[in-house]
Amino acid sequence: MRSRSNSGVKLDGYARLVQETILCHQNPVTGLLPASAQQKDAWVRDNVYSVLAVWGLGMAYRKHADRDEDKAKAYELEQPSTLVNAMEVFTGAVSNDWSSVAAVRNGWMGGNRGHRVGRREEERGLKKSPSMSSAFTLGSGGGMGMFLEAAALWMPLKVVEAVGLPRSGGAGNRARRLSSVVKLMQGLLQCMIRQSTKDCLHAKYHTPTCSTVVGDDQWGHLQVDATSLYLLLLAQMTASGLRIISNLDEVAFIQNLVFYIEAAYKVADYGMWERGDKTNQGIPELNGSSVGMAKVEHCQAILCSLLPRASTSKEIDAGLLAVISYPAFAVDDVELVDATKSEIISKLQGRYGCSRFIRDGYRTIPAALRPSRAQAWPVFWAYLVLDGIFNGDRLQVQEYAEALEGVLIRGKNGIRLVPELYAVPPDKMEEEYLSPHTVDRVALGQLPHMWGQSLYILGRLLAEGFLAPGEVDPLNRRVMPARILSRIYVKLGNSKKLNLSGRPYRHIGVLGTSKLYQIRGQTYTFTPQMIVEMLRMELAYLSSCWRMTGCPTLTFPVTSSMLTEDGDSLDPCILSTLRKLQEGYFAGARVQTGDLSSFQTTSFHTHLSFLDEEPDESLLAEEDEEDIDEESCQRTGDGVDTQTSSWKPNALIMEKGLKYDKPSVMKGRTDVNSITNWNAPLVWEGTFDPVVIDSIYKKMDPRIAVIVFAVGKYTRFLKAFIETGEKYFMVDFRVTYYIFTDHEDEVPKVQLAAGRKITILTVPSATRWQDVVLGRMKWATIAIDQQIRSEADYVFMMDIDSTFRYRFGAESLSRLSAVLHRAYYKTPDRANFPYERRPQSQAYIPIDEGDYYYTAAVWGGYLEDMYTLVKYCYEQSKIDEKNNIEAAWQEESHLNKYLLYNKPTKVLSAEYLWSDYDRITEDVKVIRISQIAKNYAEVRPNWN
Repeated sequence: MRSRSNSGVKLDGYARLVQETILCHQNPVTGLLPASAQQKDAWVRDNVYSVLAVWGLGMAYRKHADRDEDKAKAYELEQPSTLVNAMEVFTGAVSNDWSSVAAVRNGWMGGNRGHRVGRREEERGLKKSPSMSSAFTLGSGGGMGMFLEAAALWMPLKVVEAVGLPRSGGAGNRARRLSSVVKLMQGLLQCMIRQSTKDCLHAKYHTPTCSTVVGDDQWGHLQVDATSLYLLLLAQMTASGLRIISNLDEVAFIQNLVFYIEAAYKVADYGMWERGDKTNQGIPELNGSSVGMAKVEHCQAILCSLLPRASTSKEIDAGLLAVISYPAFAVDDVELVDATKSEIISKLQGRYGCSRFIRDGYRTIPAALRPSRAQAWPVFWAYLVLDGIFNGDRLQVQEYAEALEGVLIRGKNGIRLVPELYAVPPDKMEEEYLSPHTVDRVALGQLPHMWGQSLYILGRLLAEGFLAPGEVDPLNRRVMPARILSRIYVKLGNSKKLNLSGRPYRHIGVLGTSKLYQIRGQTYTFTPQMIVEMLRMELAYLSSCWRMTGCPTLTFPVTSSMLTEDGDSLDPCILSTLRKLQEGYFAGARVQTGDLSSFQTTSFHTHLSFLDEEPDESLLAEEDEEDIDEESCQRTGDGVDTQTSSWKPNALIMEKGLKYDKPSVMKGRTDVNSITNWNAPLVWEGTFDPVVIDSIYKKMDPRIAVIVFAVGKYTRFLKAFIETGEKYFMVDFRVTYYIFTDHEDEVPKVQLAAGRKITILTVPSATRWQDVVLGRMKWATIAIDQQIRSEADYVFMMDIDSTFRYRFGAESLSRLSAVLHRAYYKTPDRANFPYERRPQSQAYIPIDEGDYYYTAAVWGGYLEDMYTLVKYCYEQSKIDEKNNIEAAWQEESHLNKYLLYNKPTKVLSAEYLWSDYDRITEDVKVIRISQIAKNYAEVRPNWN
């Protein structure tokens, strides 16, 4: 018999910890978790946090499964088992309500339902015994005990062992609870969906029935952060592979929850601690924890203006750790994150954890309000452990992990329990006031505190390598605001069955109106609601917040209202603004003006598929009712329609946009993948129109820099590289070849086309080829910063030992373009990618992470984005050098690490770098650039 691996044994230990501290409390019918043995109600926030450990443990078992038993455990932790759920329902019915047995039995034991269950178990590879059919054909007759006994007969022994059921014993033992993540999340959804007709959701529910427990006005129910947390983790769990939402009505309800939290930036609620202002008098206020957890469009500005303060009455709140770090990651300003974290640690941290906020009086006598840290919550150290893990700060992880271990309480069988809080004993309050932080605290409240217990276990799974950070944050979203078009999106989330009206009409910001919308085969653009004085602010906001692939398209309608009183010319202010836009730079942003038709290919398109079934006449039928300006929505065609008037805007005449049929997304290459899982284009021959794409970019007239290094004997490759580049690379574009060399006299004279030139930069020689490779990052960083920045818009880094074979054009241009490595673009298992696998290196990528493996021989993008990437590779290499380690593939390893967490906006196929050594595969139709076959021992120093 094969023995268990060490990881399997450790996971079994965590499984026992999860079972005895969290899952043993889960209701078998609803899946909800009560706050504690004494408090039977189920809080939404506590339930979501408490199930994180179960979710993480299930993924860990999936990842490290070395026996079928481990796979079964992973399945049962995450997905509900139909048979076992049925058994749980019956067991609960026995002890609670015999009258419900017949109804439940009929629902679970009907012939069709039983057939589906049996088939699913067979699909999972479980052998069906002859007794199985009898278990599911009892109908309404027979006793419950008979059902349980019959089910136990065919239930496979291996599954019985895996999920913890004893092989023998009473029906109660055989029906021990098998808890699951999906079950809890579905239970919370049922709680909320029962309130679909309400304006506000409750914060806690009755654990056995999912019903409400107190009146609308008898509790601080309005807690936007709890709903936001549920939505965030629902999305994360769904992305990890769990199936939680089961029908379109639930989809509509979830969409309305998004609308529900959309106004979090202006809604005063009761906050994370359901008490409102600090005095706990039931006064709601705008809370940073709620604003940050919602992460919607307008919340970012409000949140940043609040932090590090938590609200009007609270100077600081330790709950903000969940906002600035896991799970929300709602702030992208590193300095603001660090300032908020430092404020929490300096003002709220003590020997046993952190206070929730200054002068928190929870579970203490009124005199406790005098000292600022009379109580401490260990759960915040669990947050800081997770924060250190996600930031790669090993010292922080070690510091707070050790501190947290020191305040845990040993329970039965030595199990470590996270207490709710530590507080100063009432009789020691005066002593604490006179000598702060000297009195020993005592544990109070829930034991274990399931919320804290869950985060503690999740932190241990991450710290010990059972999980990678990306696995508990599979969306890798960080700051991703919700952008929804007001008028059209009223129909999204509409459900007459649930009496849901869909999204309320609210103002849409510039992020929403900077996209083109596909509605029933037609393209629409929506103009922003602005005046000329606001344009500068809108453009600055757009340039800093745009996260989509493709360029934002801002529609500026020229209407009769912009004419002077005599109607012969444009208002001078409007005319001046349009002329500034035509110059190419405005408000610090690079802009390109033109007709809408010229931006069709480069713009971001959103397909509003939920309108496909609506009748044509109802599409914009509500405009007149709400006095919507007809000019605010235009259907794009050959150009922008202008108002008929007598004036002649000669000063604004520009050449017409390109006229062409928009490429169909239904045609092209079907033998290769042409889009990444983050919706970036993956460019192959046949997936773009070269004439159209080049023509569009030529109107922009970009300056393109090509950086190559020809050091030592590599100068021999310069002539072929430049000559073939003149024939195939960015033909008719302005190109500068920046040649870094230690032999300036060996740079060949090559005839260049108009607008193209060579700039030579001298670098020192190197004795190791590895130093040449790593030196590229250093000298490129310096050159981009000091010289190239003012001379180029796009930058490409290329290996000089290559020649161009076919067109390499504007289809390769984007904010950040990376090329698939020819040797690994077909590799299905990312574990086989040659990433740096040593944790000591800054280029380290865990074995189960990664998207593609990119080559460092060709990569490019916007100058500023390339500067950031090149500088990153240089700085990380220097850190490795100080630690006496060199990444496996030098800058290529650091490049892949960067692109794992900063996704390229365009991925170029292996056509964009092949090798003369390799046979051409059938899916590669053309070779655009290829590395030359050479004798490495002859051209490279210290080659071995």
